[in-house]
Order: sequence, then structure tokens, then C-alpha cells
Amino acid sequence: MIEFDFKSVLNSINTGVLTRNAKGRVLEMNAAAEKILGIRQEQSLLLSLESLLPRIRDEQGDPVSETDYPYVQSLATGRIVQDKLIQFQSDKGRIWINLTTIPHFSRTGKEPDGVLSIFQDITERKEAKAKFLESERFTRLVIDNIPQFIFWKDTESNYLGCNRNFANAAGIDRVEDIAGKTDYDFPWEKEEADGYRRDDREVMDAGRPLYHIRETQLNAEGKKTWLDTNKIPLYDTEGDLKGILGTFEDISERVKSEEELQRLRNYLSDIINAMPSALIGVDRAFRVKLWNTGAEALSGIKKEEALSKAFDSLSPWFAQQKSSVERVFASGESILREKQSRYKRDCQCYEDITFFPIREGDRVESVIIRIDDVSDQVRLQEQLFHSQKMDAIGRLSGGMAHDFNNLLGGIFGAADLLKDFMAGDERSRQFLDIIVTSAERARDLVSKLLVFSRAETDFGSIVNLHSVIRDSEAILQNTLDKRINLVTDLKAENCSLKGDASQLQNIFLNLGINASHAMPDGGTLSYVTENLGLDEAYCSASSFDIEPGDYIVIGVSDTGCGIPPELLGRIFDPFFTTKEPGQGTGLGLSTVYGLVKKLGGAISVYSEPDRGTSFMIHLPVTRDGAAPVMKSSVPLKGAGTVLVIDDEEILRRTSRSILESLGYEVLLAENGQKGIDLFSKNRDTVDLILLDMIMPEMDGMECFERVRHIRDDVPIVVASGFIHEDDIRKLKDKGLNDFIQKPYTRFTLSKVLSRTVKKEDAGEF
Repeated sequence: MIEFDFKSVLNSINTGVLTRNAKGRVLEMNAAAEKILGIRQEQSLLLSLESLLPRIRDEQGDPVSETDYPYVQSLATGRIVQDKLIQFQSDKGRIWINLTTIPHFSRTGKEPDGVLSIFQDITERKEAKAKFLESERFTRLVIDNIPQFIFWKDTESNYLGCNRNFANAAGIDRVEDIAGKTDYDFPWEKEEADGYRRDDREVMDAGRPLYHIRETQLNAEGKKTWLDTNKIPLYDTEGDLKGILGTFEDISERVKSEEELQRLRNYLSDIINAMPSALIGVDRAFRVKLWNTGAEALSGIKKEEALSKAFDSLSPWFAQQKSSVERVFASGESILREKQSRYKRDCQCYEDITFFPIREGDRVESVIIRIDDVSDQVRLQEQLFHSQKMDAIGRLSGGMAHDFNNLLGGIFGAADLLKDFMAGDERSRQFLDIIVTSAERARDLVSKLLVFSRAETDFGSIVNLHSVIRDSEAILQNTLDKRINLVTDLKAENCSLKGDASQLQNIFLNLGINASHAMPDGGTLSYVTENLGLDEAYCSASSFDIEPGDYIVIGVSDTGCGIPPELLGRIFDPFFTTKEPGQGTGLGLSTVYGLVKKLGGAISVYSEPDRGTSFMIHLPVTRDGAAPVMKSSVPLKGAGTVLVIDDEEILRRTSRSILESLGYEVLLAENGQKGIDLFSKNRDTVDLILLDMIMPEMDGMECFERVRHIRDDVPIVVASGFIHEDDIRKLKDKGLNDFIQKPYTRFTLSKVLSRTVKKEDAGEF
């Protein structure tokens, strides 16, 4: 039989054991009790209840009264007081004790005669728990103060917990109340709850997180919000799935900002794409970052095909621009290249190309290339320049024509008078015919110059343009190469216009003959007409001085060799010709140009090498019908006194002879002032004044006005080789009776004087 030394056993355990008698005296304690209480056994024998109480506190830290002390309770009740937590102040400081007191009964006694106290030092455990609780409180504090919304669910998507932000959004007063609830227990829409649970299932089934789920949520205030949600699977230490942890944040303001930003981007994109310019953005690696619809139209390359591609790889033309882009990156300065010429789809165009630097700080990070098609502006500028040049040349040619006409007037007048003296001298008449023929050719040349200068004045009659075209067709049929097929398609319903039939015919003959030269091996020459109304916008954009209204459009086209692009801008220049010397004067197309302008119209040309040329002529039409043309060649005799005011001596002498041969008495004045003086002296006897317009000292306009102040009923005929239509209109408003173009023949002068001196109604002139 084994015998145990119980005292040795008690001293070997970590649990404190001590005994007390009924008076509270410590009878015995083991080594663990000494260590826990910091009291040696020999000291404990002296300890009484009264000496221990001040060192004992209850679980809340309050002093323990004698009646509440477990030792006293066990003695008083005879029962065990189990697991009583008390604090004990030892020499080592405060310790926590888990105390159990067991009453001791003697074999014969009915009341306890002592108490056995068993206790353990749980200070470390208590402090650890306190730290854990503090940590838990801190964790809760942190979670509740995180601006995000946090929640966690079990594997059935039932909520286990959440933070304060989530509880507020869900309309829950206490975070503890979340436990056991589902997404369908909150104010969210069913479709939203369904979506949340689908995401939960996906995360748990796949065992992988889902990040940045963008979704909506109807919060407790009934406001629709946008959420950015993250969900991750939750595992325990054994690796078993326990549910999910989710976080989300309210990104409603961000979404609103993004939508505003996207609207702004769309707006800017619409603006960029609506611009007529081609806009291309290139970064420092020469990769395309911007490509608007203008760039697509310019290049034929779609945006998706161009973006992120190397700029210089898109086409050879873009490769040529790379050096300019490099210069902008290097210098940071813009580059403008104006009116760059290139061929695009077999057509020459002009472009302004601008290279803009885009900086981020001090560094150029990208370059914007802006390309503007300025072909129309260049052509309008060329047309304007051409028109101004033609007007300048016209003024010069008009001045020259004036002098020529004065000289020709003398030649015609003298030759006309000489015929009366050479009636029987046939040989002399032959030489006289040579003089007249040469003078007529010179007159025709001067007439062309006057037409070009828009100074030849013809008040015009109403002409049927289709009749003129048919007459021109008949002449061309007998003139042109038989291999040329002449076609007319006269579709215009209104073909009446105010003009001169011979001048209009000159237009169509000139164009037809020029076209035949472009078709040496034959081809097709066509004349097509149609009516067209021109509005204010079209007329304002035209380089010609045309008015809005009804027009007849005449298209004259050939299938010849065409006009080289470099010559198109010069074809209307006077004396410009591609023919060999002696083969042409170069006045054909310039005469056409001048006649069209004189008639208030416009002319344009389109030509492609080896494909032919088309001239488009716009002429204003009238609703009046054409009047018949009366012809005669017999000079008309007259009577009365004619005052001739002209600074050219030859014309004065010739006019005297012609007028006297017609039966008139003549007074001569070599300038305006002498004409006024002579008229003042003979105001009652002068029956008509023949007035030149261009004179030194006092011009014809001033002389006309002064004559009218002296006598307002005297007939006045203006004779000039160069006068503007505006001046004629002004004189007509002031009472001008008639106009005669220099150089004139005896018959023409006799006809004008006869109807004017007799005060016949001359009608429109």
C-alpha cells in the first residue's frame, strides 16, 4: 500500500489552498497560496479576518464587507461559494483570484468549524481578456469610423455584422440588429437585392474576390445612390468557407462628376468633329491620339484605324509633315504653313496647315495638327485678283481706245467724204477702199478692247438668245472641221435678255472656235441652256458683280485636250495665247469675258487634261420680247445749226465737213469752256450740241450740266469712244437725248441727228 504525503502533494500544485478556523484565523496554506498572496505561512498564522478585508476588493473594485466575504458566507450558510472573482492587493500589486470556499464540518458538529479556500491567480487571464475587450472595442470604433460601408455575411447571405455607416444606410438603429437579416429586409429594390446575392454566390462559389462592382442602392432616405463594392470570401483557420466580407463606398458624386465629365467630353468631341478643319493629335512617340471626322474626310482613314498608330506611317503625305511636328516638339513654337498645294483625288487643292504645341508644365507633350481646306478662298482670291487685273487693263485699254477712235474718226470721215470727189476715178477708189477696209479692221480691234474694258456703250435691245445660238451654230457648221459633232440642247424656257445680238454671237463663235482648236482630231462641241434663279448668298460669294434674280445658264463644252491647270488662271488675260506668233491676237476669250461682264453676267471654266473643257455663262434674263432690228445705209439730210465741242482737231474738221455735207450749219469749239462761251452767244440759234466727253480743263459731264443751266431744252448728243455706262445713266437722268459711239460713219451720224433735231422719240438707247 502506497502512502501519500498530502502536504507535499498540495505544495506541488499551482492552485492556492488554505484553511481557516471558525474565527477566521489562517491555519495552513500551501506554497502556491504563499506565492499568489505574497504571504508566508508563518505570517498567515497571525492573520485575522479583520486584517485581510482591507486588502480585498470585489470584481468591480469596491471594498468587500465582512458579510459579503466568501469565507463568512460559507460559515454562515454551510454552503460552498464557488468561482467568486475578487481582487487582492498583495505585496506584488493587485491580483485577480478565482476563489472557491468550502465549509468544513467536524464529525459530530452540525455547523462548520472552518473553511477550506481554494483559489487560482487569473490575473494574466483577466488582463488578457481586458486587453481583448479593449481591442474589440477599438476595432469596433475603427470599423464604425471608417468612411466606407462594411458588412459580413454567412454562407447563406444572412448578415452577421456591419459597421455604423452600413446600419445607417440600411435604416437600422443598432448595429447588433443586423444579425440574421437578409438583403430583402432592407429598403432596397428587389432587383438590387437579387444582384447583391448573385455577387455573393459568385464570390463564394469561385472562392475569388470581386472588386469594384458598380451598382445602385436605394438608401433608407429613399434616395438612389451609386456604390463601388468589393467582396471577398471569408475562411476560418481550418480553411473552411464561413461567408463573405464586403465593403462599399458611396460614389454618387463621383458618378455625377464622371457623367458631367463625359457629357463635357462628348460636347467637346462633337465640337471637334463638327469643325470643318481636320484635327490630328500626336504624342511624343508620334502616336496618333486625336483624329476627328475632318481628318477622316481628308485622309479616307477611319478613326479606329488611325488611333495609336505611328503618325508618319499612315501615308507618305503624313510622313512629310513629321519634320514640322519634330520642330514644334523641339522649339515649343507654333508653325503655320499657308496655302500648301497638293493633288487630292486627281484635283489640285490648297490647305493651311498649323502645328500647335500642347504643354504640360514646361514640356511639350503633344502637337495638334490643324488642316484647313482653303481651295475655295484661294480660287476666289485668284478670281478677285484676276478681276482687278482685268479692270486695270480695261481702264488702260479704254484710254488707248479713246485716242484710237478719235484718229479713226478722222480717217472714216475723210474717207467717206472723199468718195464724193472720186466718183469717176476707179483707181483712186481702190486705194480709198484699202484705207476704209484697214480702218474697219482697226475699228473692230478697238471695239474688242472697248468690250473688254466694259466701256463700249450699247443701251441694248431685247434678244432671243436661242436664235443667236442657232445662228452661231449655222456659221460654225460651215466653218469647223466636219469631224466635230455640234450638239445643242436649248432647254431654257425664258431666253430673252437685253443685249446686242452681234456681241452675243461673238461670245459663242469665239468659244466654239477655241473649242475646235482643242479637238484637232474631232470630237463633240455642245451648247446647253437652262434657267436658274440666283440668290443673294450666291451673288455675294461670286467674284463678278451680279445681282440676284432669274438667269439663263449657257454651257459650252468640248471633248478636247483640256487646259493645263497652270494656264487656267490666264486664259481671260488680254493678248494671252498659246498659239504660234501670227496665229491669234489673244483677245478672243478676253473679249468674251468683257462682254459677259458688260451684260451683268458671270463666266467660269472647268477643265481636265485630256477630258475636255466646259464654260458656264450666267446671263440675266428679262420677260420682255425681242424687238425687230431695222437696217439702212442711206445718209439722211437735215437742217439747222450744230455746235461741235471736241478737243481733237481732226475730228472737229471732219465733223464740220460731214455735217455740212448733210445740210447742217456748224459751230466748232476746241474745249468745254469755249463751247460754253460760244453757246452763250448763240443760245437761240443752236439746234443741237455734239459733245465729246473726255476733254482737258472742263470734261463733258461738267460742260453738259452748264449747258443745261443756260438752256434746258437744247438737244445734246454725246459722242465718245470711251465712256462708262454709269456716266451715260447719269447723263440720261439729266436729260441726255442720244449717244453715238466713236468712230462713227456719216450714215450713223445722220440718223442720230435726224431723229434728235426733229425731236422724234428715240426710245431706249
